[in-house]
Amino acid sequence: MNGIPYIRRHFDFGNLAEFLEPYFNTIPKNNTYLETGDAMSSVNIVMPHTMPELDSLMDLVYQACEMFYENLTKEKCKDYITRSWMNKHLRTGKTTEHSHEGVELVMSCYVSVPENSGNFELYYEGKWHTVPVKTNDVLIFPGSVVHRTETSQSDLPRIVVTLNITEKFYSDIDKMKEIFDHDPSDQAALQKHFINMMGKISDKAAHIETKLLEME
Repeated sequence: MNGIPYIRRHFDFGNLAEFLEPYFNTIPKNNTYLETGDAMSSVNIVMPHTMPELDSLMDLVYQACEMFYENLTKEKCKDYITRSWMNKHLRTGKTTEHSHEGVELVMSCYVSVPENSGNFELYYEGKWHTVPVKTNDVLIFPGSVVHRTETSQSDLPRIVVTLNITEKFYSDIDKMKEIFDHDPSDQAALQKHFINMMGKISDKAAHIETKLLEME
């Protein structure tokens, strides 16, 4: 057991880094404040999990979801992916500390990890823990846990694809839309449903955290 809420899996990303590289040419360097130094992120611009070239990754997503969700199919688990993005770090680049509040499960897929490009870090029980990573690693952890990357000391790109996974997210959002369409002025009903939705997500993330701590 790690004593930290994450597990590591592996996936052969092959030449995916080469395939993704041109997409970074369309992304502004300051797209998100979480990336500093020579870094960029496709968050809110490009979602890699929608690309046919990553369809084979869904097998690993399914295996991960199978540990925490019931009555699952491969097609259904794809609907649990609420957002995905890709980060690229060169020398001085890093992702600063943050968590994915409102998200149950996160998968960080290490498409390319050159030597000296830095590791992953999780903040748990009052201190930072370094998690070594290499190309083809996939880290799975709860969205509620604070994390960051080390600063890259490499001139070659570290490329990471991240998936946010949350059960029934879209059905809850659809319910909020129904409430709004019925009576846009009923802010109390919208607020109540939103709070209930976030509470369910928080409870599920806590359950996932507990289960991950029990795994090798």
